[in-house]
Amino acid sequence: MNIQNIGNYIQTLRKQKGLSQRELAEALSVTFQAVSKWENGENLPDASIWLDLASILDTTTDRILSSGFLTTRQNRRVNVANLKDGIYAIEQMKIYFGEESLFYKGAVEGISSKMNIPIENHLNHAAGREFLLSEAVIQCLLNGYYMDENDVYDHFTSEAIIKKINKTRFDCGLFASQAQNYRDYRPAYPKAAVNLIFSICPNPVIADLGSGTGKLSELLADRAKRLYAIEPNKQMRRYAEEKLGGFPRFESVPASAEQTTLADASVDIITAAEAFHWFDNERTYREMRRILTKDGYVFLLWNVFEGNLFDEELQRIKQTYRGKKGQKASHISYEKRAENLFGANGYHFQTFDNSFLQSMEEMRGGMLSTSFAPEKGSKDYAPFLADVDRLFHQYARDGELKTTVKTICYWGQLK
Repeated sequence: MNIQNIGNYIQTLRKQKGLSQRELAEALSVTFQAVSKWENGENLPDASIWLDLASILDTTTDRILSSGFLTTRQNRRVNVANLKDGIYAIEQMKIYFGEESLFYKGAVEGISSKMNIPIENHLNHAAGREFLLSEAVIQCLLNGYYMDENDVYDHFTSEAIIKKINKTRFDCGLFASQAQNYRDYRPAYPKAAVNLIFSICPNPVIADLGSGTGKLSELLADRAKRLYAIEPNKQMRRYAEEKLGGFPRFESVPASAEQTTLADASVDIITAAEAFHWFDNERTYREMRRILTKDGYVFLLWNVFEGNLFDEELQRIKQTYRGKKGQKASHISYEKRAENLFGANGYHFQTFDNSFLQSMEEMRGGMLSTSFAPEKGSKDYAPFLADVDRLFHQYARDGELKTTVKTICYWGQLK
């Protein structure tokens, strides 16, 4: 913990709120000299006023203590046996203390509220306990832990639960090795598309699902009332947190689109940029309906590379290396996904020009950021780069490749 950095962060938040040291001090019933000492790094606020301080500055205590940068756990293995013991311990509390004891009820209510699951309903039968165990495992995965595939089959019997855990493992690992290239070389989104979002609601609470390295979140963070960046991949989240941790209204959430952990009816706008096709659309729809306010809107965005002379060659590379990784292409169009979400006639559609020039390094980086890119050191890595370089040299002029891209946006209210 760096007291000087914490003090600087408190000062930044205070100024962003338009408060003087004296005004902040009066709101907290302390002297302005106390506020000055915090900001100069001489000492920290008293523990009794942390919650009030965070509320006034429109942030959280953990964000202040981390100077705006949320910390993440070290990557380690999920110990399923220990998690099982934890569930068993809750059952034993009921036996030893009684189901009406404040100790037991407080533990159950606290866990139920945090996980958004009525856990007591699941403790009395094997299937319920397996479900609770799976939710505990999934939360660990979302927080940067890892789990071997064999462990899934060793500890779980339900096919639905196994499928759900494996999907979370996939989501948390997807783009892990590509995260830096994703951050550095993927195109962002046009200002006009961002203005469209805020034209619907000028000061919204936004949940950016599958937020990745923060390509869209960065454009939303300074205009939103609160921005929740929902991302299951630890490495992608870390890059977003490094970039956006200084925004007091930005909150990084280790969760999936299907289970965001946000409160009911807490979000005015949901965005998903380059991500919706990775989600379980039915479960995501139910989660969107749960967290959206009554009049909330959803925006789906994709950057579409088309209208280029090299489109056909690019598609060939994509199909070749997707096949080598055993990936299956989705045959569901973006339009069909929008229809499933909003209804056949229930959405709006707009396109925005997002074309750019790219160097060979940028072309390589962009291609290495894709899900089908071979891992560095694999037998397909060098041939993949050779194919990319060949395409670039064939179509580039004066060391730059003109790349036509349009950002497509489907938006509306849920059906």
